[in-house]
Amino acid sequence: MAWFSAIVLLHVLIASTPGVTNGHIASLVQLLACYLALRHVSLELVCTSLLWTTAVFSAAVLWAAQTDLLGLLLRGSDESSAATYQGLARAVLITAAFGITGQRSRLIRWSCYMITLFVLFLVGARSEIAGAAILFGVLEVAASRRPMLTAMVVVASTVLGVIVVIGALDTLSEFFPDSRFLALLLEGSGDASAVERALYQELAWRAVLDSPMLGDYGHYERVASAGAYAHNWLSAWVDLGLMGLMLFTALHLIAAWSAALVYRSAAASGDSVRKRQAALGIGLLAMVTVFNLVAKGFADPGLATATALLAAFVGAHPFRSKVTVPRSVRKSAGKNHLPVQLA
Repeated sequence: MAWFSAIVLLHVLIASTPGVTNGHIASLVQLLACYLALRHVSLELVCTSLLWTTAVFSAAVLWAAQTDLLGLLLRGSDESSAATYQGLARAVLITAAFGITGQRSRLIRWSCYMITLFVLFLVGARSEIAGAAILFGVLEVAASRRPMLTAMVVVASTVLGVIVVIGALDTLSEFFPDSRFLALLLEGSGDASAVERALYQELAWRAVLDSPMLGDYGHYERVASAGAYAHNWLSAWVDLGLMGLMLFTALHLIAAWSAALVYRSAAASGDSVRKRQAALGIGLLAMVTVFNLVAKGFADPGLATATALLAAFVGAHPFRSKVTVPRSVRKSAGKNHLPVQLA
């Protein structure tokens, strides 16, 4: 974050690419706000409130879709409509993820999964739909007492859902003629967005090949527009240089290591609260990794939010490799002169 801030500050002073720097400043503010909130707010205290917030939010989107107000809101009056629908999708996805984490009832969790996915479908956020499916699947498996069985159920449900959608593609297209998600399935690589992203990718490779160590901050604004960045990890290399790419990658590797250790410790000690929190960290990491590979630039506001959550998770649980055992278990083992089993 410090490296990112320094690069952005330098180019604010230079004022070479104002469109890019303005977007990066907004991402930095969001990243810092989310990081501070997650470090100082108890997840247990806010889960229920966030779940109700998600329910109200989803109800509002469903009502707007029924009254054709949703299309009007997302259409906007200028080319900022893309930020509008993606911003709405980010709000729904992140809020739902935290709200669901605190729920013990499988029925409530799966109901929330289905509602959230349908809301994202109505909004037209294609990458967020894929991200939500990955996040929810990993969250459910990691928080389960029988992960193998749960993984089989999740995979089977996903496959069944894909088969149903593909089989009813023509019918769904009639009900949702403006759906960006269905347009991608129908048109594939011929989709306008996919073609544009391929061109952005080519621009990014040219930039890093010309300057592999320093990159070329915001060059895409000079040759095309502020939104013409590579929608993957390559964007970090372009804007932050090789060092920035390495730091960005290191953050995710550290988060993965920390989340795995905390999850192992919580599972061994029977601490269901910490186990669900670690499961959320693992799920977010899986979602962010997929976004980084195929869907989002490194400074995308939604990705910045998830990255901040991972950074806060690492700060709150720094490399806890020691497995803790509840006091009641230790007392029971001591009275009976038995060793405490951690496996």
